[in-house]
Amino acid sequence: MTMQRQARWRIALVVALVLCAVQMPPTDVRAADAVGGSWQGQVTLNTFPCPGGGTCTGTFSGSVVATASGVDGNGQQFTVVFPDPTNPGAIANLAASFVYNEQCPLAATGTAQGSFTVSGGYVDDGGVISHDGTLNGNFGWLRVGLGVVLETYGGVLTGGGKTLATEQTLGVGLGAFAPINVPTTCSDVQSISATIGGSYIEE
Repeated sequence: MTMQRQARWRIALVVALVLCAVQMPPTDVRAADAVGGSWQGQVTLNTFPCPGGGTCTGTFSGSVVATASGVDGNGQQFTVVFPDPTNPGAIANLAASFVYNEQCPLAATGTAQGSFTVSGGYVDDGGVISHDGTLNGNFGWLRVGLGVVLETYGGVLTGGGKTLATEQTLGVGLGAFAPINVPTTCSDVQSISATIGGSYIEE
């Protein structure tokens, strides 16, 4: 190959690389700011007390009011609003399952960890509107008496058929734990339910 042909190949390679850089959008997805907001709903502890440590299961269903915003992997500004303001009937948008350790009497402490899903969010991703905003993540909580401290982590925020943010968090939540039924004695093992609610502090 002559030096002239080698030079042409080098120029063509540089041009191809530049075109790829221009045509291929960035695909890195970063974490958005902590969402903040508030939550409320009903939690069910299938076995109370359960001092064994992470062997008993529970569920939560309720609602989250929150807004997430950031920049997606294509450099577009996005906003996701829970619940979707265009669908006022979509209130129950939060579901969670977890394992827990609960002491008796209820004035003692309890801990839990599990996963959650917030769904049905209004998405504006660079002006493209959809109604499929979803946040899947993990959480841990500490109950002390009738108070709860809740922290979420490892969340993945999606909308418009793509991932908008990873390692998304709702923040640290502070709330109240109001039991609906309480065993009369600690030996009276049964399922209990409680209403919980509170607000997240944006980190």
